[in-house]
Amino acid sequence: MGVQASMSISLLYRGELWGLIACHHYNAPRYIDYQARQSIKLISQLLSTVLEIRKEDEETAYTAQLNTYEQALHQQMQDDWDVVQGLTKHPITFLDLTTATGAALLFEGKLHLLGDTPSSNEVMGIIEWIHSTTTESVFQTDQLPNLYAPAEEFRTKAAGLLLLVLSRQMNEYLLWFKPEQIQEVAWGGNPEKPVVMNPQGEIRLSPRQSFDKWTQLVRNKAQPWQPMEVTQALKLREDLLQVVAQKANQIRALNEQLRFSNEELEAFSYTVTHELRSPLSSIKRYTEIYQDDYGAQLDESAKAIFDKISKASDRMSMLIRTIMQYSKVGSGGLTLKVLPMRELLNQLREELLAGEANRDLTIDIGATPNLEGDQTMVIQVFSNLLSNAVKYSRLVPQARVSVQGNQRGQEVIYSVSDNGIGIDMKQVGKVFELFQRLDSASSYEGYGVGLAIVKRIMNRHQGKVWFETFPHQITTFYVSFPTHTS
Repeated sequence: MGVQASMSISLLYRGELWGLIACHHYNAPRYIDYQARQSIKLISQLLSTVLEIRKEDEETAYTAQLNTYEQALHQQMQDDWDVVQGLTKHPITFLDLTTATGAALLFEGKLHLLGDTPSSNEVMGIIEWIHSTTTESVFQTDQLPNLYAPAEEFRTKAAGLLLLVLSRQMNEYLLWFKPEQIQEVAWGGNPEKPVVMNPQGEIRLSPRQSFDKWTQLVRNKAQPWQPMEVTQALKLREDLLQVVAQKANQIRALNEQLRFSNEELEAFSYTVTHELRSPLSSIKRYTEIYQDDYGAQLDESAKAIFDKISKASDRMSMLIRTIMQYSKVGSGGLTLKVLPMRELLNQLREELLAGEANRDLTIDIGATPNLEGDQTMVIQVFSNLLSNAVKYSRLVPQARVSVQGNQRGQEVIYSVSDNGIGIDMKQVGKVFELFQRLDSASSYEGYGVGLAIVKRIMNRHQGKVWFETFPHQITTFYVSFPTHTS
């Protein structure tokens, strides 16, 4: 091909390769001196910075637009006191919440379609497939036909799918569809080029002889779902479920199920308290007695075994306590009063900082409007959110956690942000589930109970909890308390 020297300049966006500037020299090998290389590096950094600023401006504007749409949809559901009416019968519909071209809502046994969608039977087929293949509450893909073969028939309407489970028991779902985007991918050469045999009978891979490109058509793929689209869809689900919860006594026959669940929970709590804690305490106590009496006679291997028994007992005791905390949240009454949030948050901050004295950790507390709630439960909500923020930013050299509150209409919204590891949006369905831990959090201590407790407490306060995340940059959890809880 005649190339004697080459050089490439990387363009980075949020730490990932976004593009390359490739340079070729044909006449002879060419040496680039240090000063020139440094200048080129500076140009690369400047271009990457400009790219990041432009991208962030676009994302900020798009996120603001989606926020406006989401708030309008919430208000429409509240004003109409009807989920379907509020989401589908106004100029702004839930289809506007993403760049999807079609959307579907299965609610109270009826399927409502908006935009360009598969047929009703095809949509129900997708829902049945999801119901039988995954237990997660969020499903997203940009290549549905490659996962669900019948989607080949309607890939021009639904090659991309974002699905949120509203209720598996009631068979209620929100879906968005993106059409197939046929892509022509240009390769430097055929990636499946056969191996050839030279005249000497040797099998070798040979270099290319020209710059002729090899093209490939990629089908069955749609435009990927953007993180801000998934975030707004999740918040819409929380708004919808809040409206449904407020109407529960009018339109849901759940009283008998709730009574049965509470009876089972009480029986389970009794078992945990009396049948597990007593023998566990005995194991711990007798282990300590044996170590005190015969510790001097034990070799190192035996001592290590007893230490493992003691530590395992402590972990089991902690797990039992967390289970008890979770069960107590769902029982008993709420003692509602106006809470002095500045005082409560300052106390939590001092406790957390005292336990992290050897870290470069800052916890900033901004505006703190008071809210109405059960003090013990509200403290537990913010303790769990702040503890998670501190824990999952532990590997960051300069950890920053911030709390900000504001009153918006008939609700008080607090946010807790950190610059830790973040959350993989492909696993968002696990975030608020009991005993579910994300892959990225597996190396951190915990049992997957804290956020489940937060979710349960917010439901009891007729509130909401949601989040948005950019992994390894910023993650923000939001909790919303109604200003008048009945």
